[in-house]
Amino acid sequence: MPPFNVTLLLFGALLVLLGLVGKLDVKDIRFGTDHPRTRVASGVLGVFFVVLALLDNSGILKPISQDNTIDTQTATTQLEPSSRQNTEPIFLVVTSTQFFAEAKSDADELIEKGYEVTVYKSKNDFFAVTIESLSKPDAEAMLERLKQLGLIREDSHLSDGSRWTEKIYP
Repeated sequence: MPPFNVTLLLFGALLVLLGLVGKLDVKDIRFGTDHPRTRVASGVLGVFFVVLALLDNSGILKPISQDNTIDTQTATTQLEPSSRQNTEPIFLVVTSTQFFAEAKSDADELIEKGYEVTVYKSKNDFFAVTIESLSKPDAEAMLERLKQLGLIREDSHLSDGSRWTEKIYP
């Protein structure tokens, strides 16, 4: 089976062609229509699939790498070499809740999506669901990029973990 983006590209191109031509006759099989609105809809849908395939191919739609970890190179914006000097670890807190069942559920959902997740208990008895441990500049860039892509909640934030008392899950 061809990769997802190639399939989308070919299907989109076929729909654009069908929108332009209207009808296709192959032997005894007729496909398409002469109706202008249907042709326009087919062409627009084809353009949508072509754009989706190109975005998929560019990596914008793939923030998770093949080995089921966050692809920091894709998910982050370009970082200046000087910004990597501060290597103190920092955690990306995706959710924070006072209920362990909710934290576990959120963590399991993220694990299914391929993220490396850890749940920590805080001094205030809240549970922090975290992904990754990175240097601060990398984490700041990743946080903003994942928010822009809609892959994490808007209230996600960074933490140095100093208020956490223990690792709870997994």
